[in-house]
Amino acid sequence: MTSRSSLFFVLTLATTLFAFAPARAQEGPMGGDEQVGPPEAMMETPYTAAQIASACPTGRKLKLAVEVEGEKQFQILEFKAVTPTGATIIATMLDDKGKETGDREESEVSWEELKTHAEFPQARTKRTDGEIETPAGKFKCWIYTVAGEPDDPEMGDTVFWFAKELPGPPVKIEARKKDNKTAAYTMTLIENTGSPAAAPPGK
Repeated sequence: MTSRSSLFFVLTLATTLFAFAPARAQEGPMGGDEQVGPPEAMMETPYTAAQIASACPTGRKLKLAVEVEGEKQFQILEFKAVTPTGATIIATMLDDKGKETGDREESEVSWEELKTHAEFPQARTKRTDGEIETPAGKFKCWIYTVAGEPDDPEMGDTVFWFAKELPGPPVKIEARKKDNKTAAYTMTLIENTGSPAAAPPGK
């Protein structure tokens, strides 16, 4: 696996399946994860665990276009072995021509995990309503704009578009550089099969 391929794989898998994994506890004096002070307040998630489960039956497959600093690849996410509590998700990377690269990851996740991994720090997040059109369709969305870490010299806001009637990963993600105009990373849903046509919005 090349370093560039590795970068794509890590970014896509981490971002699409676990859109934003906020630290719920600060490190303690010995570097552990013990809680220091009150937990950070989080925004309301776009979907409940039950809504994600209902929209992700066995066989649901998503094809995503991923672009990192101008270089594009694709990723296939497929839901396997779905149970009432969770699923096995297989992520397969494709090159810019659509050919499998050999990079493949299998993850067992619970619906509750997928819900909580779409939580965002309330103090740095703005939620608005809007629409977006991708190759997979036109969607009414909740748009979460998460401000970058103040001490990060390179990255600015990250914007997530969550389709109101398509629970699961966001239909688009755009991570912006510090100027908040230049995209360093984008992920866009281009195909979605095997999912109910519409699932009732929760909010």
